[in-house]
Amino acid sequence: MSLITVELPESLYMKITELSEAEGISANQFLVLAAAEKMSAILTENYLEEEARKGRREDFEKVMKAVPCVEPDEHDRIIWKKHIKNIPVLMRVWLSVP
Repeated sequence: MSLITVELPESLYMKITELSEAEGISANQFLVLAAAEKMSAILTENYLEEEARKGRREDFEKVMKAVPCVEPDEHDRIIWKKHIKNIPVLMRVWLSVP
């Protein structure tokens, strides 16, 4: 293990302490988990961007042509008005959703 010293604003330290106690873990473990989650998110984004760069539009269209054009089952349907607030703005533009 490595040891680092981190200076935190008092308000952030207090919130970390509060949340870690509520989770039943130490503030140290809370920060380790937070760092691991952030690292995982960044690495996942980097991986997906790299994979996207490898993709070809022609391959995508070929696969999409093999997908049958049918309505989804009831449990697979998305009600846009209900879920739109959870979709980031850039994704809404890409999906052409108002």
